[in-house]
Amino acid sequence: MSIELSGGDGHTAIEAYLSTLPLLDSFESLTRPTPSYISQDPSPSKGKFDSHQEVYRYLSTALSRAAVLSSRTTDVTRTLRILRTYHSFSSSWPHTFRPVQRQRLLLLYLRALQAGYPASNTACANPYLVDIGSSQAPGRQVWKKEVLEAFKQGQHLLSSTTTFPRAGTLNLPVRRFTESCVALADIHSPFAKEVVAILYWAMTLTFQSQSLLRHLTRLLAVSGSYADAKRNFDLYVKIVLKDRETKQPEISLQLKRRPTVGEAAHPDEIARQAEEAEAESGPEAEEKKSQFAEAESDTTAEFITTLLVGSRLLLKNLGEVEEAWRYAGLAGKMISVTDQRKEHVPRDLRAEVEACKGIVRMALAMSSEMPGMSHLHGGGADHSDVDASNRAEYQSQAIDFLTTATLLSPKSSKAQYHLAYCLAEARQIEPAISAIRTSLELDQQNVQAWHLLALLLSASKDWEGATKACEAGVRIWEDDEENDAAESEESPTGNPDENEPTIGTKDFASPTPIVTQPTESISAAPIILRSGAIRSPAPLSPAPPTRSKKLENVIRLRITYKTIIEKTQGAEPAMEEAENLFAFFSERSGSGRSNFGYRRGLSGVMNQSMISVKDTGGSYVSVADLQNAMLENPGHRTSMLSSESPSFSLRR
Repeated sequence: MSIELSGGDGHTAIEAYLSTLPLLDSFESLTRPTPSYISQDPSPSKGKFDSHQEVYRYLSTALSRAAVLSSRTTDVTRTLRILRTYHSFSSSWPHTFRPVQRQRLLLLYLRALQAGYPASNTACANPYLVDIGSSQAPGRQVWKKEVLEAFKQGQHLLSSTTTFPRAGTLNLPVRRFTESCVALADIHSPFAKEVVAILYWAMTLTFQSQSLLRHLTRLLAVSGSYADAKRNFDLYVKIVLKDRETKQPEISLQLKRRPTVGEAAHPDEIARQAEEAEAESGPEAEEKKSQFAEAESDTTAEFITTLLVGSRLLLKNLGEVEEAWRYAGLAGKMISVTDQRKEHVPRDLRAEVEACKGIVRMALAMSSEMPGMSHLHGGGADHSDVDASNRAEYQSQAIDFLTTATLLSPKSSKAQYHLAYCLAEARQIEPAISAIRTSLELDQQNVQAWHLLALLLSASKDWEGATKACEAGVRIWEDDEENDAAESEESPTGNPDENEPTIGTKDFASPTPIVTQPTESISAAPIILRSGAIRSPAPLSPAPPTRSKKLENVIRLRITYKTIIEKTQGAEPAMEEAENLFAFFSERSGSGRSNFGYRRGLSGVMNQSMISVKDTGGSYVSVADLQNAMLENPGHRTSMLSSESPSFSLRR
């Protein structure tokens, strides 16, 4: 500590702090604990806490200071080793022992786990803790177990050391813990269900937390609980609008909501109470300060982003097109209100709002083609049929919105893709080809964009170009599948069908996959800034499509490819390609899917709507009879109205 306070070398100070561990080993009555994520036979710390309390007091100080100093460097591997050692000891400490320190070290631990996300096919770090601990399992597999253990330990700690706050305030330690958990779910989507459970638990220790509802809405949608996601989204919007109405009564945001009983405290009153709490001292005062400090609202950008999430949820997953338009319109109005107040809204966010409005408007135009089909919008709400005479107007508006989005964000491949799709729906083939080529220049890995290009080129009778587009899309998918399969090998074995149990087989004579890449020290930006605050996670990037969705996309592309072969080369080569396609699908479905790394059944992959871009002006690739197809399978219409990429069908 003297080295640290005198401004000496940080590495020397860290080594001095860690030298307490060998001293601890000299106590025969104490042993270092082994965490469960690196050992099948975990061992707790030996020795009663009460009789060694002073030893643990010095140990916690040394490890916490070492962790903080290491977090100011770029060596994430060393930081994690120290934090793992600290939490392996603290898991057996009583909750009354240094709770504030443990809460802060928990946040630092979760942030370090995020920064230390191991690359695929890398070995587990050795040693995993300070000087001890090793595992033969792949690094990412051990990391997953460690994160789940940290989740449980954090919930136990905060349940014991925090209380439910008063109305109008939030529980700051719980809020920060949930933010860290959500960040881990963002970089590893299988954690979504566990984090959803954590968010529900956090609601028992918070009061009307806008951030909890915001995260819960998005993660429920990711995990497939669409009805629950909608309920949380509706509640979130009502709370935010009521909060903004209380603070800014002169600004009216029109979205109907039920009246509430009682009014929230005025911001000035909350500020006055916070000043009074600052003057107090003691444990209760510290808790009040953390609660008052969190008495804040979501920012405009956070609110708009969540409105877009809800709009996509309503459109893509629930088929409620008109409801999706309401919320997309509210997002647009939020930007207008922000402009009136001369506040800054990022251009990329403005572009996302315009793109969302364009996608929903195009879905309304598509729904106007099928009068009497409003019951397919889902959700149980009453919807009036969209007037078919408005179809051309809706298409024009959609194109205008998406054109604005491409001007605001020229680097957005998705905006260009959806613009190309809308232009294709409006039979504007040449502009659509230009837009989809621009999209592919920005993102060549989008298989659906290659598919749309193939359809548009076939519409303009460029069969050679359409063939090359199909082949390029298939090659990209094949490279992507190899990477996905290599990564899935690191996942622990389990039932591949969560809802459809099957009898699996395993060849015990086959060798166990060997991790070929050596362990490397992970370096990243310092986790703790010069100000002492923990660095915020990187901005959230869109979640990639699932492996089943990717497989669905390439199957549709290969169906189009087969049809183009039939048109250009005749029936016999087309039949050969059809046989290859059937074999391709058979290998990746049923019991054989595990050979390619697919861990879930593929039921429903070919069950969704293959209907979208209509006859694009004499193209051989088009839809035969939309009306009959929809009447035969009404469920197709809902999946067709997607805020993501459209699907395609072939004339038979």
